[in-house]
Amino acid sequence: MGSPVLRLGTGGSPDSVYRAVELGLPMFLGVLGGTPEHWARYGHAYRDAWDEAGHPAEQAAIAVAVHGFVAEFGTQARSTYLDYEHRMMAEGSAEVGRPAPSRADRAAALGPDGMVFVGSPDEIADRILHLHGLLGHTRQILQMDVGGMPQRECLRAIELLGTKVLPQIRAELAKP
Repeated sequence: MGSPVLRLGTGGSPDSVYRAVELGLPMFLGVLGGTPEHWARYGHAYRDAWDEAGHPAEQAAIAVAVHGFVAEFGTQARSTYLDYEHRMMAEGSAEVGRPAPSRADRAAALGPDGMVFVGSPDEIADRILHLHGLLGHTRQILQMDVGGMPQRECLRAIELLGTKVLPQIRAELAKP
C-alpha cells in the first residue's frame, strides 16, 4: 500500500492554486459551475507555477470533483439526477431565503459546456476524457448522492462507472 496523498483543495481561487504549488502539494479542484475551458486555466496555472518552482514534474497531480450521475441511458440519468438535485437546491435555497433555480436552468448545466457530468456511460466517458484533454487531471470524482438519492441508484451508478466508464477511459488513455 502506498503512502497517503494530501491534496490542497481549491474552489477556483488563483491564490489557492499558487498555495498548492508553494507547499508542493497536488491540487484538488472542487467544481460547482463554470465550463471545462474555465477550469483548464487553473490546471495550466498550477503546472506552469509548479515547473517554475522546480518541483518534479511527475508530482504535479490534479484531482477534480464535480456533481454527476450515470445511468444506462442519458435521458434516464438526467431525469433521475434532476429530480434529486432539484430537491436539494429547493431545500438549500429555502434555508437562505432565495428562490430555487428551475429544473430548466439546472438542466442547462448538464450539457457538454457545463460542469455537471450526467449521462450514459459513453457520455460520461466522453466528458471525463474531454476535461482530461484540457486539464490533464489524474483523478476524477463524481459526487452523485444529492438530494436523498436512493442507495440503489448510487450503487448502480458506481457499478456503471467501474464496468463501462472506466474501461473506456483506460483504453483511450492507453493509446499512443
